Amino acid sequence: MVRLEYSGRTDVGKTRANNEDALLVGADTDDKLFAIADGMGGHKAGEVASFLTVATLKKLGPDDCLMEAIRRADRTILACRGEGEFADMGTTVVALRFREEDGYGLAAEIAHIGDSRAYLLRAGRLRRLTEDHSLVAELVQKGGIPSARASDYPCKNVLTQALGAGEVAVEGTTFHAWPGDRVVLCSDGLSDAVAEEEIVRVLEAFPGDPEGAVQGLVGVALEAGGADNVTVVVVDLKNQVSASPSLEEVYSGAHRWVPKTRRRLAKVRLS
Repeated sequence: MVRLEYSGRTDVGKTRANNEDALLVGADTDDKLFAIADGMGGHKAGEVASFLTVATLKKLGPDDCLMEAIRRADRTILACRGEGEFADMGTTVVALRFREEDGYGLAAEIAHIGDSRAYLLRAGRLRRLTEDHSLVAELVQKGGIPSARASDYPCKNVLTQALGAGEVAVEGTTFHAWPGDRVVLCSDGLSDAVAEEEIVRVLEAFPGDPEGAVQGLVGVALEAGGADNVTVVVVDLKNQVSASPSLEEVYSGAHRWVPKTRRRLAKVRLS
C-alpha cells in the first residue's frame, strides 16, 4: 500500500581533495535500506572506512539485525586499521530501513554512530531523528553551552562515537512512517553548512521529487562554501493506490508521530 521513491548524491565539495563519504541507496539484498557513512582519518583512510561500512551493510538481508551489521562494520574497520595512514581511520554512519507492517504505513528503523543525521519532514515540520555523538552535542545536552553557540563552537567536529574507535554504543530509533512523509539522511557537510530552516525551505520547494530535493540540498551546501564533502539521501513515502487515505485523514486520526522505541546500547569493547 506504500511505495518508496528516493534519490541520493555525494559531492566532494569545494575544498577537499578526495571524497571520504559513501552512500547506500537501496541494497540488492534489501531495497528498503539506505545509509550514509562519513569517513575520517586523512587521505584515503577515511574513504576506506566509509567504503567498508557501506559494503558491510550491502550484505544485510531484510530479516538481519541492522545494529549488529553496524557492529560488524566496526570490527571490520578495526581489523583493517594496522599502521601507517590507515591507523586512525574511522567513520560515522546513519542507516535507515523500512519494514512492511500490518495496516497502513511502514515501520522505519534508524541506527547511527557519529554526527551524520536523519530528519523526518512531516506536515511541514522537520524533526531530527538522531542526536550527534559529538563533544559539542554533549556540552549542549549538559547545559555547558547554549545550543545557539553549537554551530561555531571550537572543536565542534570532535566526535565521541565513531566506527573504528574500538567500542561502539549504537543508538537506534523506530517509528511508524506514513504516505506523505519524507526522510532525509545527510553527512555533516550539509548539516554544518546549512541551517535547518533552509533545509526545510529546499525540501518544500521540491514536493514529491526526491531527486530535485537532493540536488537542491547539495547545491545550497556548495553555495555555503562547500567546505566538506556533502552527501544526501531523500526518501519519499507515497500512496501505492489512489484509494488510500489522504494525508489529512491520516493526521486527523490517531496516527501522530511518536517514536516507538529509542534505545542506546551499553558500550562494549569489540575484539
